[in-house]
Amino acid sequence: STAWAYNNFPLTTVENENTIIYPYLEGIRLVNHLEIPVFHRYPLLRKLKEEVLEYGAMAALMSGSGATIFGIYRDIEAARSAGETLGAKHNLNVFTARMLSDSRCQGKGRS
Repeated sequence: STAWAYNNFPLTTVENENTIIYPYLEGIRLVNHLEIPVFHRYPLLRKLKEEVLEYGAMAALMSGSGATIFGIYRDIEAARSAGETLGAKHNLNVFTARMLSDSRCQGKGRS
């Protein structure tokens, strides 16, 4: 639960050896400090994240307090292939989505 995740991690802005940090990915830094307590309690989620990376993701991250593990792929076909394989392997619901480019977002209240 979200409450459990937040109650089991002291939130801090200080990075240390326990902070999960990802290298910059095309200008986006991927960090979710809640992975620490959640992965400790639910090792399968850590395994799924590792597998997303093994299946070709440039980066992977747990969203929020653990509802989703997502991967960022260079192309949609690689993402679909990984999703189909991992979904079947673990009996998971997997969704493939495209990121909107800046030009698609202009004029729609986003930048």
